[in-house]
Amino acid sequence: MGLIKSVMVVAGEKSGDLHASGLIMAMKRIDPDVSFRGIGGEQMLQAGAVIDEDITGIAVVGFFEVLKKYPKFKRVFNRLVAMLKQNRPDVLMLVDFPGFNLRIAKVAKKLGIPVVYYISPQVWAWGRHRIKAIARDIDLMMVIFPFEADFYKEHGVDSVFVGHPLLDESNEGEREGKCDKRPSDSENRLTVSLLPGSRKGEVRRNLPVIVKTAEIMMSHNPEMQFLIPCASDEVRPIIMDIIKKRCFRAKVVSGKVEETLANSTIALLASGTVTVQAALSRVPSVVVYKVNPFTWIIARFLVKVPFIAMANIIAGKSVYPEFLQGKACPEKIAEEAIDLIENRKRREKVILELSEIRKKLGGKGAAVCAAESLHKFLRQGETIS
Repeated sequence: MGLIKSVMVVAGEKSGDLHASGLIMAMKRIDPDVSFRGIGGEQMLQAGAVIDEDITGIAVVGFFEVLKKYPKFKRVFNRLVAMLKQNRPDVLMLVDFPGFNLRIAKVAKKLGIPVVYYISPQVWAWGRHRIKAIARDIDLMMVIFPFEADFYKEHGVDSVFVGHPLLDESNEGEREGKCDKRPSDSENRLTVSLLPGSRKGEVRRNLPVIVKTAEIMMSHNPEMQFLIPCASDEVRPIIMDIIKKRCFRAKVVSGKVEETLANSTIALLASGTVTVQAALSRVPSVVVYKVNPFTWIIARFLVKVPFIAMANIIAGKSVYPEFLQGKACPEKIAEEAIDLIENRKRREKVILELSEIRKKLGGKGAAVCAAESLHKFLRQGETIS
């Protein structure tokens, strides 16, 4: 008979909901007596967790954007504090969502509730002043990038590298060769994926620039076709409105981003997890990203890494060209994208570099490894070194 243990989970974004659900399903196979409840979405619910509140649909990026949603986040925060006091779970597991989760970690620690964090805040990139609070409030950090484990070890934080959950979801064998498509391939038209982001604000700011870029690319090669994977029903009306206003021909598709990337010659991407997905699919890409001007000004002072795209950070160099904020010029972006399609040597070099990124992330099994680490923590009641 397994341990009867309770875990309260806080996953405030759709990606966190997905990754938490993988861990929960893996844990159910290890020890079905461990129970999960808390803040999450449909994926966690299907995995067997009790969902007390779903805020995955209101996740935002940027300081100004968070201020506008503050009353909602404050209400959820207060409810979560009350739940921690009343239910006192054996462990609080936080998933990404650092602006919210690091605050709730402080409360849990004062209440004597152990805290495990899955998918680290990117304090190595910005907000290093938070490392002291993390060392104080987080009992175990389960990280998804190898360099993060070294970073936390240097700062006295117990951590374990579990691998990247996207590797669990990828099907490399089925994709082999698909993302090496050349314009000369006769069996398929040259396909360009347009991925403006998963949040409403990201789509509103990034998609107009990406569409203008795509129009320039299509004038260069009228045979191009464009796919826009729709992250959710909430962003679909925004996408449709933008492409209709410009009379732009693109197919808006529902389903997994990976499936779209698997059939793409190139992609125009917003920054975020999607750059890792594109790298795992070995799709040469260009990163386009715009935020609120106020957010951009603050970020310039806080961000301590030379790149914004996670794929570039992992590689330690600019594999994906980045066009950010005022430099997101459609003409320049199109020029770069066309060269990535037509310059055979450059394209082959990029694909090799993307293969190296995949190797750095290890193999499959992140959800199982994370579940095993959490189970060991529950069983021993102490941190894992």
